[in-house]
Amino acid sequence: MLEQDGPYDGVLSNFSGLNCVPDLKSVARDMECLVKPGGKVIVCLFGRFCLWEAVWYLAHANVRKAFRRLRRKGVEATLNPGSTVMVHYVSVGTLKRIFSPYFHLENWKGIGVVVPPSYLESLAIRFPRLFRFAVNIDPQLGACPGFRALADHVVLTFERSRS
Repeated sequence: MLEQDGPYDGVLSNFSGLNCVPDLKSVARDMECLVKPGGKVIVCLFGRFCLWEAVWYLAHANVRKAFRRLRRKGVEATLNPGSTVMVHYVSVGTLKRIFSPYFHLENWKGIGVVVPPSYLESLAIRFPRLFRFAVNIDPQLGACPGFRALADHVVLTFERSRS
């Protein structure tokens, strides 16, 4: 059905849905068919390493959870009793390579470099002035090489090859 109405100017995948897809190569191939040459694919995924997560769980002596994003085979997440999904944390370099036959990586940024993940909402409530400061500087640090790789999420913008 989508193919019949396409090709499209762009596609957006938000809220880390692609982190639950085991075969991103097929996603890239499908996007190549659905997106016009010069069109955009914007994806928001969990980052490969989140500094907040590592520090928080290390401070709570949970080494396994602190470094869960570094596991190559993914992490099983329980959605509700009896329902699980594998979550894969893919590096920006790997995503670039997967999409490169059809797209080029135009840019990427991190979101949540200094803003804590939502499961740490209590910190934002407890320290509102620090939270506001973090919100104000997060976009700058999220665009800065080095810092952006420490973010909870990454947003990548790919452009479809014109050939």
